[in-house]
Amino acid sequence: MKSWRTIALSVIVASSVALIGCGQTSAPEPTAADPAAETTIYVVRHGETWFNVQSIVSGWSDSFLTEKGEEQANAAGKALADVSFDAVLSSDLGRALDTAETIVDVNEEPVEITGVHELREQHYGGYDGMKDIDMWVPIMEQMGYPFTGDVANQDFWSDPSALEWYGSVSEEAIMDTIASTDESGYAEDWDAYQARLSDAIGVIENTAKKHPGGNVLVVSHGGAIGTLLHLLSPELEIAGIGNASISTVTYKDGTFTVRAVGEEPSEF
Repeated sequence: MKSWRTIALSVIVASSVALIGCGQTSAPEPTAADPAAETTIYVVRHGETWFNVQSIVSGWSDSFLTEKGEEQANAAGKALADVSFDAVLSSDLGRALDTAETIVDVNEEPVEITGVHELREQHYGGYDGMKDIDMWVPIMEQMGYPFTGDVANQDFWSDPSALEWYGSVSEEAIMDTIASTDESGYAEDWDAYQARLSDAIGVIENTAKKHPGGNVLVVSHGGAIGTLLHLLSPELEIAGIGNASISTVTYKDGTFTVRAVGEEPSEF
């Protein structure tokens, strides 16, 4: 696989003019796409990473795809092999770019990948790169919920008390607690995170408008995708976004419609 650092982070479209000899018939003009046609947007989470396996907080910190993660990205590519992409947007973090490149390679479509900063995962500030249990237990207890699991186990998300807590509090409250306790001062609070992902939706919408009736691939992160879909459709109940899962959204006449959430490539 090529290094993600070599991927173009912007798409430059060059136009050329064909000179037609005197007396020759000009080629017919291409038919313009119907601007009101529905655009389909495939939103894919990156494949499994080393940090995922090691239970390490991976917001803006990055790690490589594991062998399983590469297989997951390849499976997503195969599931989307018959889709002709007009544009590809990806978080500019390496794990997302690697996943996007794999999907494009399997798809065999000559389309550039555009890195989009706004599609990044939540920024955990000084907590980024820490063990999950070293961040989440203090956050949980700061919010008044005792952690009853075994701290030595290191697998925070396997503990029933952790899952019960996470399902009973709002994402807004969790993010604001993280931001208020982050000594570095860089962690995003809910307002900052929501504003950034709203900007990401604007990027997606502008891309969809350029390709009416076409297909757009978006590669991002579990938390970011969940929040993105919730912003598009607040009534959605989202249990989780698995690695390399595919969510489908359509755009038409200024309206996004969420069609499917977190489908496994094997079920797509």
